[in-house]
Amino acid sequence: MALSLLDSAQLDELQARLAEGEEMIGRYAEAVTRMAEGSSLEQDREVIKEQVRPAMARLKENDLVVQRENEELAQVEAQIAELQARRDLILQRRDAPV
Repeated sequence: MALSLLDSAQLDELQARLAEGEEMIGRYAEAVTRMAEGSSLEQDREVIKEQVRPAMARLKENDLVVQRENEELAQVEAQIAELQARRDLILQRRDAPV
């Protein structure tokens, strides 16, 4: 069908269909863009996770070191308390009247 043979109603219908088609293409392009952005964000997240992994491992290792040092400190503090108690006992015996 040639354009010269179209009446105004047919021309209006074709323009409406063209507008609908353009709108559909626009929505499709937006959806593709959102999908690409989502994929990019997922890739960024994975890259960040890989970059953070060594730091997280070091933090866990440091936590274990701190825990061991706290345990050792508690043992030393217990030994100090025991030695202080012995010293006090010795001083009491030395200062006690015979």
